[in-house]
Order: sequence, then C-alpha cells, then structure tokens
Amino acid sequence: MEERFAHSDRAKRSFYTVPHNDISGAIRVNLIGREPEGRVRPEDLPAIHERLRTELKALRNLDTGEPVVRDVVRTSEMCHGEHIEDLPEFFVLWNREAPIERVGSDTIGEVVYLQRGNRTGDHQPESIFFAKGPGITPGRVDGVSVLDFAPTIARLLELKDSPDEGVSIDAIAGPA
Repeated sequence: MEERFAHSDRAKRSFYTVPHNDISGAIRVNLIGREPEGRVRPEDLPAIHERLRTELKALRNLDTGEPVVRDVVRTSEMCHGEHIEDLPEFFVLWNREAPIERVGSDTIGEVVYLQRGNRTGDHQPESIFFAKGPGITPGRVDGVSVLDFAPTIARLLELKDSPDEGVSIDAIAGPA
C-alpha cells in the first residue's frame, strides 16, 4: 500500500497502522484529546484491544494453517516513560515460523501479499549481546533488559549522570 494512501483517511478511523518492522505490527488509536481529530475515548482502549486481539489471532496462514498472529499486546504493558504517548497503543506479534503470503479468516476472507525482497534481520525478545574488555568475565547473563545497556555503558565510561531507567549489568561493568 502506498504511504500516501495509508495516511489519507486516518482522521476517519478509530485506529490505524503505523510504520514499524517485520517482527511486529504497530497500531495507533485515534484518541480524543491526543490526536487532532480523535474519535476514541481513552476508556474504550480495553474493548478495542480485545476486539483487535480476537480478530487478529483468528487470522491463519493459508499455506500452513497456523495462526499468523501470536498476540496483540498493549504497549503500556511493555514500555514506560515520559514519551509513551508517542508510541502506538498496540504491537501485533507475528508468528514468523514460515513466510506469510496468504492469510485468511471468517471475517476478512483471503488476503494475498507476495513478499518483495528479503525478510529483515530484526530484533527478538530473546537476544544475544556480546561484550569484551578488561574485567568482563566470559559467560551468559540472564534477565538483562535493553534498558540496562545505557546505565552499564555510563558506568564503564565513569559518567556521573546515569540514565533513570535500567540498572548497570554487574557482569559487564563490575559491581557498583
């Protein structure tokens, strides 16, 4: 879909997709009080979430029979901070076990999209991070958040001001 078409009728919609990446879709709600032509009351977000979650999880990859969507999560359950209003309300987590070219459900029928180009090498919730340097002990560290990298780097650089979110990773920067 052309970008100009995707943006042309946002003011008329209760929610719409916003550019994101291939690992998850992003849906922004046209909220009253935030968007210039808002249509949805903030108290209606739970109902919209449930509706989207139900309908999107009903989509099937018509080539495999498997669900296309693993889940639809509220951004506020995964992210926090003063700029959360700038993010979409929901992320659609795709089932990426197989290429997705034909999807369908009882509600929408069949939709075909032929993949153009390669799948991206994007991020996963479970990832790998490598660090090397003096005082870093080889091994695996579990339970690390992406928010922990900035405080760790700040401590390694001996910066006085550390980011407000996350904690320094002792296995990389040493104990405080």
